[in-house]
Amino acid sequence: MSPEGRTAGADRPLALVTGASAGLGLEMARVLAQRGWDLVVTARSPAPLDALAQELDETCGAWVFVSARDLSHPDGPDRLIADVEATGRVVQGLVNNAGFGQLGSYPDLDPDAERRMLRVNVDAVVRLTRAFLPGMLERGRGWVLNVGSTASFVPGPRMATYYATKAFVLSYSEALHEELRASGVGVTCLLPGPTPTGFQERAGVVAHRRARPDRERVRAVARAGVDGALAGRRRVVVGWRDRLAALLPRALPRDWVTAVVRRHQEGRMGGGESA
Repeated sequence: MSPEGRTAGADRPLALVTGASAGLGLEMARVLAQRGWDLVVTARSPAPLDALAQELDETCGAWVFVSARDLSHPDGPDRLIADVEATGRVVQGLVNNAGFGQLGSYPDLDPDAERRMLRVNVDAVVRLTRAFLPGMLERGRGWVLNVGSTASFVPGPRMATYYATKAFVLSYSEALHEELRASGVGVTCLLPGPTPTGFQERAGVVAHRRARPDRERVRAVARAGVDGALAGRRRVVVGWRDRLAALLPRALPRDWVTAVVRRHQEGRMGGGESA
């Protein structure tokens, strides 16, 4: 549902949220709308985005533009950028949330899915940031929120490529945060630990208690991410368990940490893909 026939809010800033059809992206879109932001929302499937647009129009008075694009397609980011430009609106906030993972023995994983993962988790983050960050810098205000993971801190046997993509997101975000420190534009990395959004099952994780959707946990992480981005923080880690997961790899031998991650992942293996 595009907001055709409606007038974009003249006094509401605009944020672009990727992966907005479910999980953290959905909740961050809700938080932003509640705080007075208009939105461009994107994911592969238009139906949940249309439902979200209607919900946020009715509950928050938000102007929401739907762009159903597949960021794993080579021209997906360019098509999304063109859709945003066609609205005539200026993007003042960017949430790079879309991502997926594969769990399993590396030789057995789908190489096509691995290439799609790199496009979504890494290439789309860079291309969207490259598209909208220069305008923020020219205006001297704006923010980018990149969704990493506590997986950003460690190697990930049985999810080697996924963990590596999240390490990239953290490094990229922190480097830009420092580079742009005096610019008025912030770059923040949200680093959630296991957050039951449905990601685990789609990635091939064997069902267990923590993998079941937990809307309150997802809401809390989403709120913290938006708060951190609006405050210009470098990193956002939510809860003592996630803080511990972020701190311990720096204090313990890396070989030992990698072996522990491998054993943990082998206990979760089930095969599959998430998007």
